[in-house]
Amino acid sequence: MSGYLALLLAAALVPAGQTAMVLKQGVISMIRNTGGSATLTCEIFSPTFDNIHWYRYQEGKAPERLVRYSMKKSESVLDTGFSANKIRAFKVKDTSCRLILSNLQISDSGMYHCASWDGRPVKVFDEGTKLIVTNSVIKKKPPKPIFFLPTLEEVKQKKSGTYICLLEDFFPNVVKTHWKENENSQPLAAQLGPITMTNGYYSQVSWLTVQEENLSKNLTYFYQHEDVGTEPVAVTVPSVLELFKKSSPSESCEKTEVKVEGLHEQHFANTSAFYTYTILLAKSATYFIIILFFLYQKRVAGSQGTK
Repeated sequence: MSGYLALLLAAALVPAGQTAMVLKQGVISMIRNTGGSATLTCEIFSPTFDNIHWYRYQEGKAPERLVRYSMKKSESVLDTGFSANKIRAFKVKDTSCRLILSNLQISDSGMYHCASWDGRPVKVFDEGTKLIVTNSVIKKKPPKPIFFLPTLEEVKQKKSGTYICLLEDFFPNVVKTHWKENENSQPLAAQLGPITMTNGYYSQVSWLTVQEENLSKNLTYFYQHEDVGTEPVAVTVPSVLELFKKSSPSESCEKTEVKVEGLHEQHFANTSAFYTYTILLAKSATYFIIILFFLYQKRVAGSQGTK
């Protein structure tokens, strides 16, 4: 794992503005059945470059390079231990390199990265594509976003509001999300919860705390998943202050539906999930204490019986 982190850190060591190179694979994950094949494409945006390197990272192992491909000479050099019948790289166009993996086995699962450099000593890496090879039936499913808006009480008490998005029921478990004020602005400092699984599908929570002076602004939530294409899906989240103005507190708590062209319906609820999670956590803690109490009583009774 440390080698993988070092590899990604090396890519991040080149300060922004000091290199014009950008690599883009586009697809963040890919599910394939055993015996099939997978095709990964790397787009290179740079005025000067030649060799494209393809790496694979598997959990618990050091990153390994599979092949080096020369875009100028149109030839590839496989690393030791890899066969041309299994791995093949070639140029699609002057700024695009493709990697084909054949006769896939479960052992081929992992993160695949393309990398290169534009004359500087540090390689630039793409974020990678996660390849999942399985024997079972493919069950891809797109995410379903559910939004929770800040309450009026939260804004009054804390002088801020927390927007929460529950991204649920998706497969595979590879997803990218971020919040912005608009499509051209930089991503905001949101928090991400862990990806969890229920009944074979995955969910993830992200939340964004906005100060009172910025609650009048609309937000845009972006999510990217294999089953919705290579570009992030944008969902507009309305200003909570505008909703407060348009409706009474009781009406603002009702669910409203927002239809996004080409997507399923998105649901917005003006309630704070923070309080819900707090109540559930308190209930879980209470049950845990009760169970510990009975286990302690049982242990004491057993000790007395033995004596």
